[in-house]
Amino acid sequence: MSENYHNKGESDASDGNYDPPKPILDAYGLSDERREYDAGYYHTRGQRDAAEGKNDKPHGDFEILADSLFLGDAAAETKELRNDAYEKGQSGEENKQSSCFLTSSCVEFAGLKDDCEELEVMRGFRDNYVSKLPLGDSLIKEYYATAPDIVQRIRGSPDRDSVFCTMFAEIRAIVGLIKAGENSDAVQRYLEMYQAVKAKVQSSAKI
Repeated sequence: MSENYHNKGESDASDGNYDPPKPILDAYGLSDERREYDAGYYHTRGQRDAAEGKNDKPHGDFEILADSLFLGDAAAETKELRNDAYEKGQSGEENKQSSCFLTSSCVEFAGLKDDCEELEVMRGFRDNYVSKLPLGDSLIKEYYATAPDIVQRIRGSPDRDSVFCTMFAEIRAIVGLIKAGENSDAVQRYLEMYQAVKAKVQSSAKI
């Protein structure tokens, strides 16, 4: 299976580690792999900064102009795309390719692709059902603000494998509820899972 660079960018931003792919002959970050990675990385970084009350756009206008003049439009466009991803993360705008941090981390752990059934169902559920609930937007914004840190803490836990296995089994059960049309039960079960994991990692309890 080829590596999903978008998910890796999200994961690295959650870990505070910028480690993009470095294809041969891509000194300026123009490859599709690098752009996919940056889209995930800077969107997640924007979300984390917004949650901390910070706004630190990756590239200034003068830097982009200089790239356009001396390196070409493609190099400038790459930096504009990074800024755009960051600003969308800052504003809480959804990154349609992913942004299901816990689910993405679980399916990545399970070795599944970014377009697997679990992620596709959960993304559709988020966009078409949860976002339309009376408190849906607030729930999603809270999730964006806290989930990257939760994922980072799970990855640093000695019990990470068992945690991801347990969460993935729960996510599959939730997907089953969604497919059966049991949307309210699916929301309740996901919130219970999310709040339980959040409480444990934030209290530094053994997961």
